Amino acid sequence: MSNDKPKNIRDDLYKKIYSKNDVNVEIEYNSVFSGESNEKREILDKIFIDKQINSWLDFIDTLHWSKYLQKPEMIKIVIGKENDIGKIDTTEDMSFAEISTPRWSLKSLYLPDDIKEQILVSLRMQKYKKQLFDEWKINADFNCRPLILNFYGPAGTGKSITAEAIAKELGKKICKVNYSQLESKYVGETPKNIHNVFEKARENDAIIIFDEADSFLSKRLTNITQAADYGVNITRSVMLLELEQFDGVVIFTTNLIKNYDIAFKRRIFSSIAFHYPDFKGRVAIWSIYLNKRIPLEVIVTPEKLAEAFDAVSGADIKDILLYASLIALSRNEIAPELKLDDFKQGYNYVKGKYKDMNEKINTEEVNISDKERRED
Repeated sequence: MSNDKPKNIRDDLYKKIYSKNDVNVEIEYNSVFSGESNEKREILDKIFIDKQINSWLDFIDTLHWSKYLQKPEMIKIVIGKENDIGKIDTTEDMSFAEISTPRWSLKSLYLPDDIKEQILVSLRMQKYKKQLFDEWKINADFNCRPLILNFYGPAGTGKSITAEAIAKELGKKICKVNYSQLESKYVGETPKNIHNVFEKARENDAIIIFDEADSFLSKRLTNITQAADYGVNITRSVMLLELEQFDGVVIFTTNLIKNYDIAFKRRIFSSIAFHYPDFKGRVAIWSIYLNKRIPLEVIVTPEKLAEAFDAVSGADIKDILLYASLIALSRNEIAPELKLDDFKQGYNYVKGKYKDMNEKINTEEVNISDKERRED
């Protein structure tokens, strides 16, 4: 809290879950106060609450368990008014998890044959689940787990829209999760938000898509020095627990996979790498975007564009086309058409986005000579 005097002070609930010696510890303060400062609501005197929480966690360390007094899965500590025990806020904000109908299908996308085949083989898990696990008794433990796919690779290579297309293939809705919003500013709310995501997916028969999954599937903290560190690990523990209890499809997408916690890697059924498309892929993607209504210069073909612009993603191709269209319209011609030079200029605009980023994109200028034009 800042040094400014807080405004709009009110009763509030402060709840957080920790992991201590393989025991989940839920600590709830139901008689604290929160106030607004700098347009942000925060718990007042939080520094004292954190000190108390650390004391409670230290106390948990002193507990001993035996054969007849076995270690519990959960310990709940409630501090506050007796009448308020168990009271929860029923005005849930679920803006971090949107339910929608998939717009793409696998048939409408270009996917390399090996990636498409791996996806289709993985999806047969859902189709043949009863035969595999009930009749053939193969890997019975997997029968109670979700089908977890992980898509990794550079931005713009089609990970998210492929995940959406899988939902359409299965006849399901999508529950797309924005983790930056899922991670609540209120301490202890993030694990509850994770639980709510899975509940919402069950209610809507949706597959769950976690974009930028590396932000919360990274390796667990081992050098824990403060209460906030417990919160990081408990968030991952809750995610693992929810995954174990979910009987559906979960798709993680990420630009970075090397930092994944091994516990999550073990639960991934299929991890699929997405790359920038090769020449064949670029031709296919250009063919998808260059519909018959777009007026093109005679020499502009998917093959010509695929040859001219390499090391670009599907998203880059879409942006290059948009820039080229705007450039052509800016000439205010009676019958505008997109020229090869328009695509060249659009390519250079798109290339400029990556100057200060670690994305790989061809930095060579594309020069089409008059001789080449005449030959075409």
